[in-house]
Amino acid sequence: MGFRHWSALFFLVCCLCVINVQRGSLIRSRNSAKWHPRSRSKVCVPRDCQLPDCYCAGKTGPSHLKNYQIPQMVMMTFDDAVNERVYEFYERLLTKKRLNPNGCPISLTFYLSHNWTDYELVKDLYRSGHEIASHSITHRMPQSWWTHASLKDWQREIGGQRRNIVTKAHVPRSEVKGMRVPFLELGGEKAVQDDGRSRLPVRLVVHDRPVRRRWSLAVHVGLSA
Repeated sequence: MGFRHWSALFFLVCCLCVINVQRGSLIRSRNSAKWHPRSRSKVCVPRDCQLPDCYCAGKTGPSHLKNYQIPQMVMMTFDDAVNERVYEFYERLLTKKRLNPNGCPISLTFYLSHNWTDYELVKDLYRSGHEIASHSITHRMPQSWWTHASLKDWQREIGGQRRNIVTKAHVPRSEVKGMRVPFLELGGEKAVQDDGRSRLPVRLVVHDRPVRRRWSLAVHVGLSA
């Protein structure tokens, strides 16, 4: 085979490779987000995701205000079991003297794990206006287990603890709206898929550097391109 034939063959192979890559990188629209067919991860496109129903994550806030002009809120959360040992501290913290600027009592979010939890105390916290969310059943070690856990593991731990909160503390299922992973260990797409299958509306906060904070996003929307 001569040089020209080899050149033509090489050109044809290159063209086929380019076409194949373009097919593999096609992005299709699903639920106001873009979807990659191989990774199955969504990429949020701002023009397809508008407030008040959708907002793409990024380093700029959802308004034209400068950062120092945006109203600030302090969110107080606690992890792990709720029992008599820690409940006394919560009672000292949640005094009637501590109020929001509008005069309403302050409220906390409790990310609850199952082991050593007294669900009667959880019931009291919910009735007092606090939010209860899932923090897994076992809170198991080692920390790296959560990175490599399977989708079924995530469903068992996060969804299972939500069921515990509903059945043992009698918190309405519709009111258990969030989760926090033990040790804040990210589990990649499996964690996001579990949020969907366990039907937990979840927002994700990711910090890449202390001075480059990102606004939170809804996990069903995906990351901005």
